[in-house]
Amino acid sequence: FSPALTGTVGTNATLSATATSGLTAITFASSPATVCTISGNSVSFVSAGNCIVTANQVGNDKFNAAKEVSATIVVSATVKKDQTIYFDLNFYSPKGTVGQTVTLSSNATYTTSILPAVLGSSTPTVCTVSGNEVSFVGAGNCIVTANQAGNDKYNAAKEVSATIVVKANQTIIFSPAAQVNVTTVSRLTLTATASSNLAVVFASSTQPFVR
Repeated sequence: FSPALTGTVGTNATLSATATSGLTAITFASSPATVCTISGNSVSFVSAGNCIVTANQVGNDKFNAAKEVSATIVVSATVKKDQTIYFDLNFYSPKGTVGQTVTLSSNATYTTSILPAVLGSSTPTVCTVSGNEVSFVGAGNCIVTANQAGNDKYNAAKEVSATIVVKANQTIIFSPAAQVNVTTVSRLTLTATASSNLAVVFASSTQPFVR
C-alpha cells in the first residue's frame, strides 16, 4: 500500500493496494474526517493537515486477516490565483438622463479568471442596478461597481468602478405678449424661468421689419 504522500484541498485521489494472498477485497478508511474522507477507494481532501489512510483485508477460509497498514498523506491548502476586473468603455455610454434605464452589454466587464462580475451602484440616489440594467433616478455622477467573489481557484477581485454622468431634462416657461404696437412700445422686457432654476438666455431669430 503506497499512496501518494501529498494532496491538495479540494481534490481527490484514487487508492489502490494489493495483498500477498491475491485477495482483492481491500477496504480503506481515513482520519480525521475534518481533513479527509473516504468513499470506496477514493479519498477526498477537505482541509489542510495530515490525512491518515488505512488499508485492510479480512481474509477468507484459507487466509487470515492481514495486518492493517497505514500511510500519512500531507494535505496542503489550495493556492488561489489573483484575478482582475476590467470595465470596457466601448460597451457602455458615459452619459445618461434621469428616468432612463440602460442595459449594459455582457461585454462591458470581463475578468482575467473568466468568472462573471456582479454589478452594483455606490450612488443609489443617482442610479440603481439590477442585474446588468442601470436606472438613472437623479442627476449627478452614477458610480457603477463591479465585483467578483472568487471561488476555490481564484481570490476575490479588487472592486472596480465606472462613472456615468447623469443629467436631468428641463423645461422653460416663457409667455411674452403675443403682439405689441411698435408705435407705442419701443422696448419689451422678457421674462422666463427654467425648471432647473438655471439662467435663461434670450435671442432673436427674426430680422427687423421695415416699411
